[in-house]
Amino acid sequence: MTLGKRIQLARKAKGFTQKQLAEAINAATGTIQQYELDKRQPRMEQFQKIANALEISTAELMKKAVFRIIWKPVINLQLGADK
Repeated sequence: MTLGKRIQLARKAKGFTQKQLAEAINAATGTIQQYELDKRQPRMEQFQKIANALEISTAELMKKAVFRIIWKPVINLQLGADK
């Protein structure tokens, strides 16, 4: 699961619209849309604001995204898979 999808799921679990999350972190709604579509990645400061607004830890929000970005390629390399 991508970081954008995890942001989207956490936002929906909190009951926020993209507009409400954007207002909570002082960003444009389009910025939230781009994060959720994985067209942009939030800077660390924005990421922290998102986590705070959604009342979730940054670690939990990153958990699966980190696995996909860092560990999956390592595991594939060890298994001899290209992708």
